[in-house]
Amino acid sequence: MFDDNKNRKLSIQLIAQNNGQSTNGGDIIVCNGADECPLKPEYALQTTFAEKTGIYCPPKSRAELNYLMEERGLTIKELRWAWFLNCIRYDKDAQWLVFRTSLAERAFATAMLVFYAVCILYFTVGTANGWNIKDVLGILAFTGLAWVKVQFYFVPQETARRARSAIEKFRQREVQVT
Repeated sequence: MFDDNKNRKLSIQLIAQNNGQSTNGGDIIVCNGADECPLKPEYALQTTFAEKTGIYCPPKSRAELNYLMEERGLTIKELRWAWFLNCIRYDKDAQWLVFRTSLAERAFATAMLVFYAVCILYFTVGTANGWNIKDVLGILAFTGLAWVKVQFYFVPQETARRARSAIEKFRQREVQVT
């Protein structure tokens, strides 16, 4: 009386639509368990993203961060440092990512690196008459300070600067599509 395949497909589509699990074309996606289904609820997507990156953020920001990783080649480590050091953050009012890259702060950090280099040079020149523990400790201390400044200031700032230009292009493309 009825074509079984046609009725089965119709009933599966209706069930899928009732559960909010239908795709745009009404196709059925067969999953081998909830973890493998591409139509995951938002909380599952957020949890997966947070486990991989250590960053908890809203869906729109997550999409922008995914774009930066997948299309622009930024690594999880770079984005995580920039996020934790507040160079990239989510603005609740604007409801998107904002980037903090201050020219004044960059100039101050550069001046500090120059100061560290001068101190290292001073202690190095001081060793011309023989190595002294004070000179060695001075070289190590200022080299360590320079490394910390680069790792925890310049690298996250550069990541935020690269991300800002990429996200501006991404947002322009999104506006053109809609």
